[in-house]
Amino acid sequence: MGFSHIDAVMAVPDQPTQFWVFSGTKYRRIEIVVESTHPYGDKLLFESSIATDWPSLSSFTTVDAVMKVPDGSNEYWVFSGSQYVRINVANGEPHVDTKTYGPGPLSEWPSLTES
Repeated sequence: MGFSHIDAVMAVPDQPTQFWVFSGTKYRRIEIVVESTHPYGDKLLFESSIATDWPSLSSFTTVDAVMKVPDGSNEYWVFSGSQYVRINVANGEPHVDTKTYGPGPLSEWPSLTES
């Protein structure tokens, strides 16, 4: 059964046309088929559960948002509820993910939690 909503999207670091799409406790890896007309096509590569395939996200059951760390590395901040982790995703298959920080409270982000 397909997704009824999208919680977050994360680019596959070394595959510019591929993305991980998170919905609830599951995720899908998709590929955008670049065509000369709108809309582009897309292809499902596989689906699995976050708990099965993402060891760096073991403290989360769902992913609410993903933000790439802006230093050019393959690091991302992944948010779930009131917590976040910082993870690294290695290039190459399989894309091994490791936690580099967290989980930490969202309150560590003053720009997001102070008014």
